[in-house]
Amino acid sequence: MIVITSDNPEEVIGIVHLCKANFPNLHIIARARGRFEAHQLRENGVTDFCRETFVSALEMGERTLINLGVHPHQAKQHFRRLDVRIFKENSPKAGEGEIGQATRIKEVRRELEELFEIEITQGRGQPKSWD
Repeated sequence: MIVITSDNPEEVIGIVHLCKANFPNLHIIARARGRFEAHQLRENGVTDFCRETFVSALEMGERTLINLGVHPHQAKQHFRRLDVRIFKENSPKAGEGEIGQATRIKEVRRELEELFEIEITQGRGQPKSWD
């Protein structure tokens, strides 16, 4: 097993390629700075990775929902499920770069903002569908 934690995404992918070429059965755990790097890792056969920005974003979203009156467990689970779904649904298309993916992520954010506004307005702070 190897754990790759470089700050440089190109270096991480380079190490992944080197490992895959020389040690095809090696289990790789890698750090990704965000979604784009996580998708790159997945495209290169790395299934065990951690997104650095995910944990802090999850915590901030959770705190926000708790302050809006949502039960802590519901807040945490909602954001985790939502993020996993969005991550899977927004895999980069062939040849799409960081800019194309960023555009799609902005569209998803707008959609989420509208969804949260509707849920919070109709549910008085606690969306009904989060149970």
